[in-house]
Amino acid sequence: MMKDNLKEKPFIHLFQTSEGHYFYDVNKDKILQIPVEVYNVLAHNADSKSEMDKPVLLYIEQLKKAGYLKTNRVLVSEHPMTEILEYYLKNKLSHIILQITQNCNLRCEYCIYSGGYNNRSHADKTMSFETAKKAIDYLIQHSRDSARIGYSFYGGEPLLAFELIKRCVLYAEEQAEGRTVDFNFTTNGTLLTKDKIDFLQTHNFNILISLDGPKIIHDKHRKFAGSEEGSFETILNNITFIRKEYPDFYHNRVSFNTVLDPNNSFAKVNEFLNKNRIFEEVGFNTALISGDYAKEEIPSGKEFSAELKYELFKLYLSKTGWLLKTETSKLLENQFRTMKQLAVRLKKDSQSHIPDQCHRGGTCIPGGQKLFVNADGNLYPCERVSESSEASILGNIEEGIHIDKAEKLLNLERETAEACHNCWAYYYCKICITKADDGNKISGDFIRQSCSKVKTDLENNFKDFCVLHEFGYDPDTDRKD
Repeated sequence: MMKDNLKEKPFIHLFQTSEGHYFYDVNKDKILQIPVEVYNVLAHNADSKSEMDKPVLLYIEQLKKAGYLKTNRVLVSEHPMTEILEYYLKNKLSHIILQITQNCNLRCEYCIYSGGYNNRSHADKTMSFETAKKAIDYLIQHSRDSARIGYSFYGGEPLLAFELIKRCVLYAEEQAEGRTVDFNFTTNGTLLTKDKIDFLQTHNFNILISLDGPKIIHDKHRKFAGSEEGSFETILNNITFIRKEYPDFYHNRVSFNTVLDPNNSFAKVNEFLNKNRIFEEVGFNTALISGDYAKEEIPSGKEFSAELKYELFKLYLSKTGWLLKTETSKLLENQFRTMKQLAVRLKKDSQSHIPDQCHRGGTCIPGGQKLFVNADGNLYPCERVSESSEASILGNIEEGIHIDKAEKLLNLERETAEACHNCWAYYYCKICITKADDGNKISGDFIRQSCSKVKTDLENNFKDFCVLHEFGYDPDTDRKD
């Protein structure tokens, strides 16, 4: 009887926390807590007697009446933006990233230009002003429907080409046609002198300074080119100067980026940043050393993982009212935004079923959010992709974006359509071109190598969401309700 009721396999994913049993319904894009008896039947772990249990059957029928346990799958892989892609790329661009130099005054061991990656290496190459002007003009001409536009300056170390930055800024402001213009870049912080800061402040720059923790950890990787001298003291002196002489700029326009080496101590990095008053009331972005395009696998230490999980646990306690925010790590606030976005999405009104024509998560409009222009004038979907692979190139600054190439990158799912259509992580997949490009072409086999990790990470996020919900966390207020 039960086998007849569930003859067609519903499109769901089952998981447990310490407090309950759950399933995620792909068609409804919702998570529900269910009795263990129902969980066992859905998991096909019940014996024949329990399968005939009337309350369980009734519960399942009620779920079906509420729209759950549908078997619908996507039938056609096509991104919903496909039809308007050409219009979007011609009229709605809003941000462009200029690789003004490929050179850097540091040689950070984990940098994508360090030689440890297949797609890039340091070079003494600087973008010409003519190429930069064409890129600025390209954004102006292709952003007619965008009231706000932005320019980022990318390296290498952007401040090595500061005179070029100044020329670009003045030209971009002149050509802005009354629109609001934002400027920003990431810097290693070693070249932040008074004259540069004066200019950055005057032109409303946002800057992201790289700082990896205390001296012993920061200097392990971030050394000046051609020497074993670490950059920590220089950066800290510059940060202290900016905070003292430009307090408004420092608190409103400066934030920090910390690259975490999983072989270091997370606790030591966290303690340094939390206890140093200079970092009060400033934001931090964090990221693990990138494994994309790496020549060798990035090892991970058990101590780092344990310390990170402990600090994340403390952050969750603060979100549910069990711990003060001041006792949590500022390094994880950015990470928690992902959890909050998940919570907000899962709390919204659910849909009826998955569309017949759709596209999994993970792909953005190529160049739509931030179009990357390298020093040679080639166009890429963003700064994270491989510059050496033909698969990643959208076009060039002379000819513009080739719509056919952009359309192919937008619809990456077509390479793995059958597997994607049956994957419970469909909506939340994060596999983009960086996980699809094998160095020469878009590869379905290359994509599939990332699938297991995507699903493991998502299930862990689902579990964390459910535990937070069990303890009263409200994403609308970002605290216990």
